Parts: sequence; C-alpha cells; structure tokens
Amino acid sequence: MNGSYKKKLEGLQVVKVSEEPGRRYELDEKALESILLRDDIRNLPVVVVSVAGAFRGGKSFILDFFLRYLKAPRWSQLSNEWVGSEDEHLEGFDWRGGGESNTKGIHLWPEPIVVTIDQTGEKMAVLLMDTQGTFDMESDMGDNSTIFALATLLSSVQIYNLRGNIGEDDLQHLQLFTQYGKLACNAEGKAFQTLLFLIRDWSSPYEHPYGYTGGEGLMKKRFEPRLNQRKQLREVREHIHSCFETLKCFLMPHPGLKVTDIQFKGRLCDIDEKFRVSLLELIPSLFDHEHLTSKTINGNKVSTKGLLEFFKQYVDIFNSDELPEATTIYQATVDACMMTILRESREYYESKMDSNIIEDQSVTENTIQEWHNAAIAEAIALFERKKKLGTQDDIEARRSDLQKELEDRLNPYLWQNDTKLKDALSNAKKAFENIISDACKDQARLCLHVKDLYALYFEAVPIGLALFDCTRTAVPQELDEERKDLVKYFENLYEKMCAVNEQNNRSAILEAREIYLLRMNNGFMQQEFSSDELLRQHEEALNLATNHFHSLRNRPTQESEDAHLEQLLQSSAEHYKNLCSVYEHRKAALEDQELLKQAAREAHELHMSQLREITDRMSRIEAESRRHRNDCAIL
Repeated sequence: MNGSYKKKLEGLQVVKVSEEPGRRYELDEKALESILLRDDIRNLPVVVVSVAGAFRGGKSFILDFFLRYLKAPRWSQLSNEWVGSEDEHLEGFDWRGGGESNTKGIHLWPEPIVVTIDQTGEKMAVLLMDTQGTFDMESDMGDNSTIFALATLLSSVQIYNLRGNIGEDDLQHLQLFTQYGKLACNAEGKAFQTLLFLIRDWSSPYEHPYGYTGGEGLMKKRFEPRLNQRKQLREVREHIHSCFETLKCFLMPHPGLKVTDIQFKGRLCDIDEKFRVSLLELIPSLFDHEHLTSKTINGNKVSTKGLLEFFKQYVDIFNSDELPEATTIYQATVDACMMTILRESREYYESKMDSNIIEDQSVTENTIQEWHNAAIAEAIALFERKKKLGTQDDIEARRSDLQKELEDRLNPYLWQNDTKLKDALSNAKKAFENIISDACKDQARLCLHVKDLYALYFEAVPIGLALFDCTRTAVPQELDEERKDLVKYFENLYEKMCAVNEQNNRSAILEAREIYLLRMNNGFMQQEFSSDELLRQHEEALNLATNHFHSLRNRPTQESEDAHLEQLLQSSAEHYKNLCSVYEHRKAALEDQELLKQAAREAHELHMSQLREITDRMSRIEAESRRHRNDCAIL
C-alpha cells in the first residue's frame, strides 16, 4: 500500500514511545486537548473504535474506510453509496505497503465525527484510534503490550486485526492485559466492552464463509473447551470471556493483488469485489446509528472530556514500571473513574447554581443559600447514582471531600451576589439623588414649596425603586428586606431634605425681608412722605422682596397657599404698619408744632396790641396830664 499522495488531514499522534530515560510513554496533552475539548463535542458521549494488531496488517487502511462511511451523508450510508466512486482515492490515516511499521504509538483522527441518532436526536462523538503495530522490529514486548492495553482500556470497540486466522499466540498476547479484567469483573459490569476479531485475508470461505456468520463459527471453534486442553490455554479463553462484554469475529477476504502494488492509490476499482462486499457488511455493523457503542466505565458513559482524564491516568501508570501490574491498572481506573464522577458532580453543582443566577440580577442571601443547598443535594445525589469502583471506605471519603468542597463554594456566590446588590443599591440611590440635584442645579441648594418638595420626592422614589427592582426580579417585593431598607433610606433622606428645605426657605425669607427693609428704611429716612407715597414705596419694596424670594426657589410653585411667602408678606405688612404709625406720629407732631407757633404769633400780636393800647393810653394820659398842668399853670 502506498500513501505517498498528499492528504488534507492525517491521524494525530497522541501517545508515543519516549526516548527520554525514566519515562517510556509520552502523552501529547496539547494535541489530545485539541481533539477532545472542542466546544461542540467536549460534553458528548464518546464512541472510541480502535484497531490494534500486528504491524503491516492493514489497520490504517481499514480505518480510512471507516472514515469514508462516517463522513458520508446519511442517505448514502443507508443506500450503500458511501463507498464512493470507482476512481476516488482513499484518504485519512497514513498507510503504505512495505515491510516497516507506519503507525507509531497511538494516533487519533483529529476531527471527531458527530453523529445524531435518528430515533432519539441524541448526539455522540465518534473517535477513530490507530495503534502501533505489534511485534515489529523496533518494539519490545513491553511496548507492544502497553500500546495494546492502552488502546483496549480506552476504546469502546477494540478491533483485534489479525491476518489469516486466530492463532494461539494471538490469544496468549491478550492474556497480558486480561488480568485487569479479573479484578474489575467483581464490580458492576465487565472490564472491557467489545472485542472484535477482524480476520483479514481469510482463505477458507468454504469452511467458514466471509462476514459475521463465518466469524462466529470460527470463534466458537477457537474458544470451545477441548478434552486434554492445557489449563493455561483454557484460562486464557476464560479470562477473555470474563473481561469483555461482547466478543465478535468477522472474516474478510484479501483485497486483491493490486492493493499490494506500490502504485496503489486506494481507488475502489483496484479493490477486489468480495472485499468491497465485506466492507458493506462490516462498517455499518460498527457505525450505523443502531450499533454505535458508547464508551463506558463501570456502567457510566464517558464524555470526550472525561476520556482525557483516562488517557492521563493510564499513561502515568504505564510509565511507573516496566510492565504495570494489573492491580496498578485497576487503581488507575478507580482513580480516573472517581475523578470523572467528581468532576461531573462539581460541574453539575456549578451548572445548577449558574442556571439560577442572572448576570445583572441579585437575590436575597437566603435564596443563594437555598440554591446552594439544593445544588449540593443534587450533586451528591448524582455522585451516589454513578457506578463507582473502589472500596466503600474510599467512596465515602471521596463523597465527604466532595461535600466539603461544594460547601466551600458558597462564599464566592455570596460575594458575587453582594457585589451586584451593592451596585444596584448604589445606582438606585444615585438615580434618586440625581433627580434632586437636577432640581437644585441652578441654585446649588434645596429651596422649594413644601408640597413641591414632596412631589419631587414622589417623583424620585419610583425611579430609584424601579432601577433597583429590575435587578431583583427573582425576589418578591413583600419579602425583599433590602428593598424595604432602601425605601427606609429614601424616607430618612426625605426627612433630612425637609429640614434643609425649611432652613433654606427661612434664609430666603430673611434675604427678601432684608431687601424690603433696606428699600423702605432708606426712602423713609431720606425724604418726607405723604401717606400715598409711603404706600407706593411699600408696594415697590414688597415687589422686590417677593421677586427675590421666588428667585431663590428651585422651581416656581403652582400652589395657591405658601406659608413661607405668607411669613414674608406678614412681616412686611407689620413693618409697613409700623412705618405708617411713625408717619402719623410725625405728622401729628408737626401739626402740634404749627399750632404752637400760631399761638405764639397770636400771643405776640395780642401782647403788641396790648402794648400799643397801653402806650396809646399812656400817651393819652400824658397828654391829658400836660393839658391839665397847662390848665393849672394858666390858672
């Protein structure tokens, strides 16, 4: 066989025989993860079909036909047209004719094939495994046994590829790892799943016909006990039967002489017709939806992600000694199986918790605790349901460790929830405060009519609560203590706002009254007023004061009654009344002063009149006296 032509993909080596001292086998974890941890298949049940056997036995060649079937559309699988055209080249795992081994270690096809079961819709990932040929010139018995054992431990169907017949040495080679089955068969289920003896180049179809019918006859003949059979030979057969759930055998003819030619490219037209007919029977029996065999360990289905753990465990164990003891392999399986169950239990807990948690939603601490308790209970129940290997004491210890580990996972969820709650409360309070701040932005202080302040509060509270409520959809409002505390916070803040608002309104009254007093007093002291002028001055001053008071308010009020404005008007009216009283007193005093002046003038005029009268009288008397004297003198 010749694989010299270029292929788009080829098998990816994941296990190789190491040349490093002290480590015989190397696991390429990066390569393995690239196959098994793909997002679309990592959690799917896995089907692993492995082909193992002597080198140059055509293992890779038959695997490529497996690939052709798996990649074919479903309709062509059902109609047998999946085999392809006569001139189509065979592609896939590297194969070639000759006398040297082509596959080293263990190879996996790098692209798992996802199969959707027709009847149920269930998806499964199918992996094809090619193994290093046994008993080549470069491998020793330890390497041969280990690679074969690894492939059998990891596969759900192990195809034992043999040429010509089932020889006694072939059965004895199986004995190297069937000891593992002796330990595991006491657990539920057998150690391995399906072993298919694939007999290539079967040359006696007249004795046993090609296909499963002839294979069953040949296997029965090889496995039936005989008289005088040595104990060792009988035990080999008993071990194989006890370790595998299913044993099958399929007989295939030679593919034809053209296949052995160095120029062979894998074209269907160069393959013998009988071989092609055998392919149509063999391959659907392995890969048709009704016949797929998922990988299980102790009765539990293994996912592709879980298969990675088993790869690691087994390779580590096979590296621990020249040839691992069966007990060591058993313990490796116990550990790998337990790790898978523990991982699934952890992931189940996480999935249950994560399914309850919404990214921007917070809940009560009691709700988180209830989710946590329920998730732990279900995760532990899952652990209990899984079939497990190992002693009961070990299982109980692992269960206890799992319980403690899951209990410790509560705090991160509480912290995450508390962070979201704090953010929600902060945003709600900020939204409330922003509405208040927007109302005060021009004056930078809170000054409103009392009813306008309540209306502003009544506007801000629903907005803050709505912002909080949208992050608490899972919590009934009547049971939400955090919401009640937020409402109480708003109420307390409103009380403080009322006190600040009252103080600022009083300050506004004082400022406005100062403007009124300044205007009134300056005018009153600087000029004489009539009562009309005093009233006009009062009205102007009051208008200035009320305008200033309104300018200190954050928004105009539509309320007809305003207690603070009434205080301003009342104090202004009292001051005006006082000024009017002063004016009246001043006016009365001025009038009294004028009367006194008039009385003085009248008294003065009276006095002067009296003086003139006295003077006149004195003059008359004097004149009369002179006349009298004159008269006397004459006399």
